[in-house]
Amino acid sequence: MKKQIIFNRLFEYGGSNTHLEALILYFGKENIVLILEEESQLTYLPNIKGGSELKTIVDARLHKFAHLVYPSVFSNIREFVKILRSLWRVGSLAIKHGTNEITLCVVDPEKYLYLLWLPFFKVTYILHSTPHERYTPFTSFTCNSLLGRRKRIVTVSNANKEAVMRNWSISAARQLSVKVVYNCAIANQTTEPQAGMWAKGLQYIVTMGHTVAYKNPSFWLEVARSVTAEREGVRFLWFGDGPLLQELKSAAIDNPAIVYYGSVNGAQAYLKNATIYYQPSLYETHGIAVVEAMANRLPCVVAQTGGLVESIEDGYNGIVVSTTDILENKNALISLIDDPALRESYGIRSYEKYQRMFSFEAFKTRMDTIYKN
Repeated sequence: MKKQIIFNRLFEYGGSNTHLEALILYFGKENIVLILEEESQLTYLPNIKGGSELKTIVDARLHKFAHLVYPSVFSNIREFVKILRSLWRVGSLAIKHGTNEITLCVVDPEKYLYLLWLPFFKVTYILHSTPHERYTPFTSFTCNSLLGRRKRIVTVSNANKEAVMRNWSISAARQLSVKVVYNCAIANQTTEPQAGMWAKGLQYIVTMGHTVAYKNPSFWLEVARSVTAEREGVRFLWFGDGPLLQELKSAAIDNPAIVYYGSVNGAQAYLKNATIYYQPSLYETHGIAVVEAMANRLPCVVAQTGGLVESIEDGYNGIVVSTTDILENKNALISLIDDPALRESYGIRSYEKYQRMFSFEAFKTRMDTIYKN
């Protein structure tokens, strides 16, 4: 496998970190030079399998976004110079490490997209989030000028692919170079769940993710209140930190059946003891936590949005619900709580679909079509 210069942004936990683990397994740690933009992100590498063994460089000087839409000609010239400097820095770095292949793993749409202009380099732009309408016409110009065999955009679901092509106004001919490689779940977690967290005879409905608005946490709380009012043996657990965590903890303080645990390492270890996985997000590009739930044979209840419905098929391996109807969500969860046979059936099908589409083997096959074609 050829050496890769990989740009990534790391977090305490989440899909970006999980994706880096998959890249390490795919390329091999000896073939990766990791570029981070902040020194603080180095603290997250030990939480990523193989992360501490990577050749890692922190470079905060690279220009992040190519806007080129300033009213002042001087401002546009100054930005253009910054872009040229960054192109030179990245190109020189790649040559120094003996490669002409660059992979950009991006959670902020349009960030570093200008690096597609590197001549003679193979550049793969992996986008993990959903772009809104392009910030600048330079984005469309870049895509429609450069996408082809050596310059590709990769995203994590067909829903996100459609959003990228639509919102960035990518022409039909260039759309052939926008690819989909689904997230994968790698069964390598060794973290043991907190002692005393699970009790026999109870059913646990688990959600994982940052406590941010698009995850729909306030709606989740109302559904949890509604279900626990009718089923005493049910517990709702949310794992994940975020700006709304303390507010949600305070709102749920009167209901011991609803617990927010904050961030945890080793998500799959916690999913092993769950009964149902629940994700009512307002939007998800794909939803790595749902894939991890499928890998643990869990039936899932997810929102009818984004890439979630590419993982969960209503009536096949879970139930698809709206993001606003509390009664519909409650009834969906109770139907699984009350029917062990249905839970088992959905769980088996979830695992089978995970193996077909979201295992590392499936990830590798899709990556091979991009990196070995």
